[in-house]
Amino acid sequence: MSTSTTPTKKLSPTLKHQLRRFCETHYPDRVSRNLRRMLLDYLDNELQVGIPVYLEELIWQLNDLFELLDTAAEETKHFRAEGVKDG
Repeated sequence: MSTSTTPTKKLSPTLKHQLRRFCETHYPDRVSRNLRRMLLDYLDNELQVGIPVYLEELIWQLNDLFELLDTAAEETKHFRAEGVKDG
């Protein structure tokens, strides 16, 4: 029998609830689209002055966020058919 103290990699009920609530009130595909537009506007402005030091880390983090939003959009697209109001 294992007595490992390694925490399990499960989402808490609170986080699951918050993620579902977010997807029900803010369609992930719209959030993703708007964030991508903001990013491009930001980069257009920032890159005229120079490349920020944190840009590489930011790009990777945003890429992961966009992948999460794309997955959430795909898995919650039925919410629209159920008539969940967009917030």
